[in-house]
Amino acid sequence: MNGTPVTTRRAARAKLRALDITVPSPFDIDDFVSVVSSARGRPIRIVALDFPPRAGSCGAWVASANADYVCVDRHVPPLLREHIILHELSHIICDHSGTPTAEQLTQYGLLDPSIVRRMLERSLYDSAEEREAELLASEIGSRINRRPRRTPADDRTRQVIEGLAVVMDGGA
Repeated sequence: MNGTPVTTRRAARAKLRALDITVPSPFDIDDFVSVVSSARGRPIRIVALDFPPRAGSCGAWVASANADYVCVDRHVPPLLREHIILHELSHIICDHSGTPTAEQLTQYGLLDPSIVRRMLERSLYDSAEEREAELLASEIGSRINRRPRRTPADDRTRQVIEGLAVVMDGGA
């Protein structure tokens, strides 16, 4: 899923188009994870963890031979959680490399260290890969439509409210 490095918003849009990755509308993070998982051809699992206070990060991508794991600190607010997931998915989309250290492998306790192939943590943006992931995550985030999905219950509620308005206006 790699290709040309993403260094501008235009390049980010081009990468998403080239990989046929669309942002669901209205947006749901689980639906977007499914889109990226399908494009990658392997499962992606979101895992909420208690990140150690000394971790210095609040998200990580851990790749095994058979699946990708996007780890996010369970204590972050919902919008930050969503952005962390987008950032880690961006590492996946860009097919970034990451060589985990022994400390990183054991700090999450998620997988047997012997099956981890790659690992990247969301922390400082001091590398080209981190900046690329952040730019792509921001571009994806700018495409999010937050309008709630309409459900039959919404339509029924609207009908009841309209009916009450008619009654309150004296019928008509």
